[in-house]
Amino acid sequence: MEDITTKKGGLIYSDGGKCVVGIDSSSAEFTGAVPYGAERIEEEAFSCCAIKSISLPDSVTSVGANLFCNSTELQVVHLPSGLKELSPFMFCGCKSLTKVEMPSEVEDFAEGLFADCSSLTEIPFCNGVRTLPEGVFDGCSSVTTMIIPDSVTKICAGAIANCENLTTIVLPKNLFTLEENWLSSCPKLKHIRISDENEFFRTDEECQVLYRKSSGGIDTVLVRIENKDENSIPSLKDTVDENHSIISYDESEDESNEDVEIILSENEKNGVLVENELNTNEDLVSQSAAEPALGADTDEKSMDDRLAEILGQNKMYDEGNFSIMDIPEASEEEIENSKLESKGGEEEYSHAPVLQIEVPAEPEGSMEDRLKEIMGQEENVAGFSIFDIPVASDAEIEANKILEGEGGELVEADPESVEDEDDDVPVPVAPEASGDKMFMQNLMFETSKVEQQNSGIVGDEHRMLFVFAENLVETELGKKFSKRLVKCCQRLAKIHGLTVIYFLHNVRLDNEKFANQFADFMKDKDVVIACEGGNLLDISDRTKIIAEKVGVSLRKEDLENEVKIASDPSVPCVKLIIQDNLSD
Repeated sequence: MEDITTKKGGLIYSDGGKCVVGIDSSSAEFTGAVPYGAERIEEEAFSCCAIKSISLPDSVTSVGANLFCNSTELQVVHLPSGLKELSPFMFCGCKSLTKVEMPSEVEDFAEGLFADCSSLTEIPFCNGVRTLPEGVFDGCSSVTTMIIPDSVTKICAGAIANCENLTTIVLPKNLFTLEENWLSSCPKLKHIRISDENEFFRTDEECQVLYRKSSGGIDTVLVRIENKDENSIPSLKDTVDENHSIISYDESEDESNEDVEIILSENEKNGVLVENELNTNEDLVSQSAAEPALGADTDEKSMDDRLAEILGQNKMYDEGNFSIMDIPEASEEEIENSKLESKGGEEEYSHAPVLQIEVPAEPEGSMEDRLKEIMGQEENVAGFSIFDIPVASDAEIEANKILEGEGGELVEADPESVEDEDDDVPVPVAPEASGDKMFMQNLMFETSKVEQQNSGIVGDEHRMLFVFAENLVETELGKKFSKRLVKCCQRLAKIHGLTVIYFLHNVRLDNEKFANQFADFMKDKDVVIACEGGNLLDISDRTKIIAEKVGVSLRKEDLENEVKIASDPSVPCVKLIIQDNLSD
């Protein structure tokens, strides 16, 4: 006898209105609430529907398979209190499902019950569940913690799989059976726990290893959490392939490396530069060593050319600008030849920050006299040092003074507001600073420790490498950037023609305006982040923020690709994150 169906309230019924077959597509009356009286909901009755909330009445005692399957817009479901058995794949593919009001007690969960419920953050366990069948939680990618009730005694193969954000599993104390491959593809899992009262299984103290207990022999390892390697950050000790890696570091290279000068700047908490020191490091050639010292054979260059070369005006800097940053670094011999004597007879240096000033276009006297005046040296004295440059006058400093504007933003004084003290003597007036120069000044003040290294590479393009180190190494001379990190970045500089390297520690980004400046400036700059942790899952919040601002991807695939291409000189922009082994 053919089953007669009827339509009512937007639903299709059979068996005299006791069984709901599905939704009437020709009607828009059904809003999600099934009327009381229905006793069974047929399989696939609400599959692939566009309704966001569905409620089944307490009169319903049985439901068919795939009941809500692939209803991707379904968010909330209310099940009747008298329902004892849940059907297979009941919520499979409900990607928007966030809440299920379950009966207080069911006989068991069914196969594939919550498969691919990617928005479900908590599993709605209930009393009576004894078995977790195959695929029951496959693809529950939003679940982070899974506490399985003590009523469960068996977990089947494939029950917990592809839970991408699952970090902790608490197993029931009454667990008796664990099938092979019950757990798979949970890359962020960190801990598996089980009650000490369980007679058959245990975990180690770190909750990293799950064992099956043995009555007389050695306990059997069932699960060992080893996801670290899958999301590992390249280490400075690692090699990418059999060739020499940009990330690797060979201590034997130390013997053949030349010493260079490094000027270190350390900011105290009040944001004022208070410390500068000279140090040495390997594998860089100082710019001053690459050029003939004053007093050497300079017949091929006129004195005008030599002055312009010292001031960096014919290279990569704006014409007419003069800055301490433009001066080639001095060698140890040059520094020794040009030390200044203090009043007490002891050696003394001035390391205060030097503000940028403009060199007068037509200085009084000959070019030779001007050069001697800048260098503070007699005619027959050889050597050149940046510390020989005369201290700027009050008028020059005033012309280029950096002021603090509204909101803590650093701005330059208006050059037109500077008045000449003497009409007969032209006062140098600094041109308007570029945005990049202003940002660099801000960056130095917002960073607790900065180390600058000039690579010695001369080119038409002024290309900088910014290195953000999470930690420093304790040495006899204080906290330093690790040797391995410095070596790695020096190698990068040579490959990519980087002219200067800035090592930075503890950049403060709590100021929103500066943080926005920071992100905008760094988007097209070469960057290396050196973090302490060796795994993407364990990196600090500070490192995550830095990575976001500078454009370093934390995706495993991108990370591996950046390491592979780091040794390619044609790469327009280096963006790396590496683990610093903090070896000095």
